[in-house]
Formats: sequence, C-alpha cells, structure tokens
Amino acid sequence: VCAPSLIRRGCARRKLGHFGAAYEDLRRAAQLDPQNREARDEIRRLHAAAQRHQRYEREAQRDAEAEQLCASLPADVVDAVLAACREPFYAEASVAPGLGYELNAAIARLQGSVLAIS
Repeated sequence: VCAPSLIRRGCARRKLGHFGAAYEDLRRAAQLDPQNREARDEIRRLHAAAQRHQRYEREAQRDAEAEQLCASLPADVVDAVLAACREPFYAEASVAPGLGYELNAAIARLQGSVLAIS
C-alpha cells in the first residue's frame, strides 16, 4: 500500500462522510511518507469537514427538540415565544453560552404571563 493511494481513498471517504475511516487512511499515509504535504493538508480538510458535520448534527438535533417543544405547547404560548425571540433579549442571548437555559426561562416567563391573562 502506498501513500498516494491511501490519500486518494482517505479523500473519497471524507467526501462520503466516513470520517473515522478517512482519518485512519490519512494517518497511515502520513506515517508512510512523513514529508507528504498532501496528506497533512487532507487531514486538515478532514478535521474541518468533521467539525462542520458535528455542527450540522447539533443544529438538526436542536431544531428537532424545538419542533417537539412547539408541538407540546399551546399555540398562543408558541406565538408569544416567537414574538419574544424578535426582541433584543434573544439577539444577545443567541451568541451567549447557555442559550437553552435562557430560552427555557423565557418560555416559563411567557407561560406564566399567558396563564395569568387567561
């Protein structure tokens, strides 16, 4: 097995989303030919692709949880939460860690105010 073939296979596996197998091929290629710049560059591309994939998976999970939450709440509460999300409070909280806690606290406040009104 030669380094260029491992690099090609690693690149193909990265493009297919098989990140673990791609890393093994690229790591082996880098071991066989430590001076091979293409192997190192492809490992960097693999790392970036894996991070993008993880970010996408987290966002998909968060979207699914939000859909589930919206389905479990009364429509007027959902409308109130969406209205609150357009306010500056949400814009500031969206870049801060702990957004889940902040959003849950906003929902609890809004549920209390909607229940007090009705």
